[in-house]
Amino acid sequence: GGFWFNSTGTKMILSDSEGATHAGQGRLKEYNLNPAWDHTTASFSQNGDQYIYANNGFDLTGDGLTVVYGDSSDTLKYTALTTAFDTSVRSGTRQNGPSLSMTVRDVKFSYDGSKLFVLHGTSSTNAQIWTYNLSTAYDISSSSATLDSSKTWTPNSSWNEMLWTNHFQFNPTGTVLYVVSTGYHNFTSWPLTTEWDLSTIGSHVEGGNLYVSNISRFFIRPDTGNEIYISRDNTTSGTQTIYSRRSS
Repeated sequence: GGFWFNSTGTKMILSDSEGATHAGQGRLKEYNLNPAWDHTTASFSQNGDQYIYANNGFDLTGDGLTVVYGDSSDTLKYTALTTAFDTSVRSGTRQNGPSLSMTVRDVKFSYDGSKLFVLHGTSSTNAQIWTYNLSTAYDISSSSATLDSSKTWTPNSSWNEMLWTNHFQFNPTGTVLYVVSTGYHNFTSWPLTTEWDLSTIGSHVEGGNLYVSNISRFFIRPDTGNEIYISRDNTTSGTQTIYSRRSS
């Protein structure tokens, strides 16, 4: 499922997407980190609300009062929270955001909340990332979100590592797009000439697997951009391991 840290690195949230009839179904799991950004100190804090089905990627609004997510349907979902950055209690019911043509895999806001990026696709097609311009920051309601068709990005169909892509993230300045393939577990990066503008995307650069197999999700520190956290799934035991890699 999803993989998220708050801006200070003191909270980590994972979504438990395993098992339609078990305890998963996208329920969020919160962990505290002390020191900040040290995932080895993660201690379980609380479960998210049982009716937030974040089976796939998710993001939170800048004020922390709304969680936006994909729930294995072709419609983006969002749910208000009672307390900022606390996913354990929702405020009101789940709402529908924009409808897409394929299953929602991941969602990301630009860091000023003026744009929303939605990754959608299937296991047999190359994924697409659609850009929505938001008239009000972080507001993905139909009255605010407008699809910018000129900034829809589909990777080269001959680049097989892009099949089964279910996660992406930008660097802190919005000038590089990173993606990972669950089929090949490889990273690629794509430079953007203009920040947050997918119509200016350049050619891919293969980043390798960072010596970690079975990569499922990753998260890049939004403050410095020099550290990446990698979620590795073990499909035989059902366990999940988190690694970090830091650039010099």
